[in-house]
Amino acid sequence: MYVHHLRTLLVVCLFGAPLSARAGKCEKETQVEAREACERKKAQRARKHTTPFLPSALAPGFKRLDAQNPLESDDWYVGLPKRTGVDSVDQIARSVTRLEAAITLARYTGDLHTNGHTRRSTRLAKELLPVLRDLSSDVSSLSNAVTEIAADPLKLVTDRPLAVVSVTRVTVGLGRKMPRLVRELPKVTTALAPIAETTVQGAARQAASTEVTPDP
Repeated sequence: MYVHHLRTLLVVCLFGAPLSARAGKCEKETQVEAREACERKKAQRARKHTTPFLPSALAPGFKRLDAQNPLESDDWYVGLPKRTGVDSVDQIARSVTRLEAAITLARYTGDLHTNGHTRRSTRLAKELLPVLRDLSSDVSSLSNAVTEIAADPLKLVTDRPLAVVSVTRVTVGLGRKMPRLVRELPKVTTALAPIAETTVQGAARQAASTEVTPDP
């Protein structure tokens, strides 16, 4: 029991308290209703130019999450920008969104763990850690690629003038998002480790005292 509480404290310290993917201006709202309304509006705006990212696109093992996709919810929304028609931009956008999806699922996993869903969080953490570590090896080159395209998006559409609006919107958005993702990646990777190390016996003891939602 002591080890479980120690791990939970470590997760809260690393992910932040309260543990949540809801970062930014919505976190400044002190009332729960206001914060939730802010999240809904933010997700609605994002949905106008994106499609929900499917967990199975992160790794085949996450296909079971597609039907009730947490990344489609207001609290954890991650959207893939609609195609611009410029291959270099679309490929980088997919890579950045994949990174964002992994980080968001890590925070979602931490939230499950904090709220007592130990079996689900342990399984997700074990599956996510290798993905996050693989992403860590490529994050520097991806960051450089985003910086390059965001610096001068107009040069990408010299032969596609009709794509200028969508390319500019996507590249500027990626440029704003990438620094945050670079900062968060090592934090969530470190925070998932103690969850992934939860033993089967420990998960069973926790489940006995907590109502656990079955894994989809």
